[in-house]
Amino acid sequence: MGNVQKQIYLRHVYYSPSGDRHICSLQWLTSKLKMKLYADTKITCVFDSRNEVFLEGTRLIPRNNLHWFHGKPIHKTGALGLLVDLDIKSLSTVQCATVTNNFNSYDLWHSRLGHPNPQTMRHATRATDGIEKLDIPTKTPLCPDCQIGKMPSRSFPSSEQRVDKILEMVHCDLVEFPVLSYYRHKYCFTIIDDYSGYGTICLLRLKSDTATTFSTWVTWAEKQTGHSLLRVCSDRGGEFMATIFKTFLTSKGVEQQLSVKSFIILRCWSSDHPQQNGRAERFNRTLLEKEETMRHAACLPKNLWNFALDTAVHVYNRTPMRRINWKTPVELLFNKKPDVSYLRVFGCLAYVHIPKDKHKDKLTPKAEEMIFLGYEPGTKGYRFLWNNRSI
Repeated sequence: MGNVQKQIYLRHVYYSPSGDRHICSLQWLTSKLKMKLYADTKITCVFDSRNEVFLEGTRLIPRNNLHWFHGKPIHKTGALGLLVDLDIKSLSTVQCATVTNNFNSYDLWHSRLGHPNPQTMRHATRATDGIEKLDIPTKTPLCPDCQIGKMPSRSFPSSEQRVDKILEMVHCDLVEFPVLSYYRHKYCFTIIDDYSGYGTICLLRLKSDTATTFSTWVTWAEKQTGHSLLRVCSDRGGEFMATIFKTFLTSKGVEQQLSVKSFIILRCWSSDHPQQNGRAERFNRTLLEKEETMRHAACLPKNLWNFALDTAVHVYNRTPMRRINWKTPVELLFNKKPDVSYLRVFGCLAYVHIPKDKHKDKLTPKAEEMIFLGYEPGTKGYRFLWNNRSI
């Protein structure tokens, strides 16, 4: 439509890097986006709900349902996703995402920070370094990935009790996943400090590894913060009721607080109320929502949940929170405002430089396409998925 260039975001498309044409279903445009189609032997037009021309093209082959629209791909989002630049006139009634060279856009940082809510986004500029002033839209656009990954069922009752210093109380829980992770892990052991809100996850293959993993974490936390652990709050899962776990807490002089059981028919004790371990349950829900949202947005398989979960807790600790006066857990724990300029969108396409000593010959490409899978702990490096099988 003249020199007017707009963008439309097409989801769940097949990625064919060797193909020089991209095919879009007109039925999808008319059914999913509620548009109208007009076509004759010379011209094909797609109209939006206001009967304004949205797309204009020509029939590719006479008496055939293939139509030609001018456009080019400008950004690939993970394994299945394509942002296409099209000649269109009106975009007001179509949900779209603009991911171009505007590295401070709301949509981009919403994805980089693990899809937080709009109120959190408003405080992200002040609470972190590396983000310039964000233009928060008056009416927040609908994020399909948030709807898929965060649709709630019920909320857990909140507690107004707060502690006064780091490691005065931590909340623990163990989450079981239905699919083994890339590294064959089955469980995720979550730990959150009540004062700072700083969260940690430890991936386990066996429940019996919980006590050993927790003792290692306590040593790290006390060494890094200079504070001693005083209380541990958990449910009555077998991993927390085990003798080895209780013996460790006793040796450290740590008080254990457990959720209350319920008395039911035949004088049998039922499983405990998970809501009474509400801080840990809410933390688990937040992480799982972020994990699901980011992984669905990147169209990655279920067995890569461990990378999405690592990224979720990484951005969680660097996201401002209302209950700690819109500061970040990292700032409260280490007394330093975090720099988030290095964050990238989970699952995005990345061109990774290949070192010269890995080149087969002088004609070997100097970079390869890979999928970004988060941040490598203890380093300044990133994780990438290469050839859909190697990390």
